[in-house]
Amino acid sequence: MFDITLIHHASGFTFWAIAILFCVQIITILCSMFGHLFVFGSTGGFWQYVNKVAQVTNWNFWIVICAFLFLILSLSSGLLGFGEALVWIFYALFSLGSFLLVVCPDPGTEKMIHDPFWGAVIYLVMIVVIYAIIWGLVFSIMINL
Repeated sequence: MFDITLIHHASGFTFWAIAILFCVQIITILCSMFGHLFVFGSTGGFWQYVNKVAQVTNWNFWIVICAFLFLILSLSSGLLGFGEALVWIFYALFSLGSFLLVVCPDPGTEKMIHDPFWGAVIYLVMIVVIYAIIWGLVFSIMINL
């Protein structure tokens, strides 16, 4: 139905959208780990912390599956906007779950060393600074192309 170049560009967009979302997840987890480390003194390691984030944001799994299917199906239909909306919903819930791990301890297992407010401030400042740098790089690359 569509010209082959449109399908090629749409599949490239879908790949880059998924790759960027993966990088954003890693950055969000690392910022959350740093804030959690400041508040509670330990994180238990990277993979254990990733497991905690996955448990807090477990409904996101279904959102990601739906977004992935809609983005793949969007190559030949008009569902691209819906898939993109699901990606934004996923990121909002993922960020909220990562934020909650900074300010809320595991019941009975973690003692606070510092006030969670400062951990939240550290998390938010790190997120804003890192994303501002990334968006600046992306826009400068797009302008140079």
